[in-house]
Amino acid sequence: MRAQRRKIVIRELFQANVHSPLFLDRIYKPIFFSFDISGLIKLVFENWKEKTKEFKIGNYAEENAGEKRQRAKREEKARIKVAEVWDTVLFAQVIRGSLLLTQSILRKYIILPSLIIVKNIGRMLLFQSPEWSEDLKDLNREMHIKCTYNGVQLSEGEFPQNWLRDGIQIKILFPFRLKPWHKPQKRSLDKDSMQVEKFRFLTVWGMETDLPFWFSPKTTFLF
Repeated sequence: MRAQRRKIVIRELFQANVHSPLFLDRIYKPIFFSFDISGLIKLVFENWKEKTKEFKIGNYAEENAGEKRQRAKREEKARIKVAEVWDTVLFAQVIRGSLLLTQSILRKYIILPSLIIVKNIGRMLLFQSPEWSEDLKDLNREMHIKCTYNGVQLSEGEFPQNWLRDGIQIKILFPFRLKPWHKPQKRSLDKDSMQVEKFRFLTVWGMETDLPFWFSPKTTFLF
């Protein structure tokens, strides 16, 4: 009788934890294991990655803005130094003003017309129709305006008062760019007419610059 009870107890003990494939549908599964753990981990990882990306973009924008401010300050200091050097030279403003006026005349009436001539002769040698009228129209748009030493624009043909003593700047409105060919004009508004008025300042070396007493390495007469 004791042996039979011992077998019944042992059998019940083993039946309480049946793991046979035949009883998988009867096994109790805890509630907290019923959802997809891998999906939750993936969602958390994607959220973390997105936040990290936004944080990096924000830091990059701040660093880029800081670098631009520092570069602007360095350029401003360099321009002030160049202006101070001109002020220390005897008759500096007379020399500088004369050079600016000379470069303005050379550019407007010699250099740019010569480029137009070379371009159109080259087109004719290549059996292409010349574009004299289009190029001359673009050249006539360029205007050279005299400004005060601080860059205050005056009316066309007007010189600043005491410019030989105080100095002068020359601003170029609609700077000429030599185009290898002109696109056919459309009846709709041209993109050039929609753009904001462009200008550059002339240097004593005959180059263009964004600001007085500064040098721009991107100066070009082409395009």
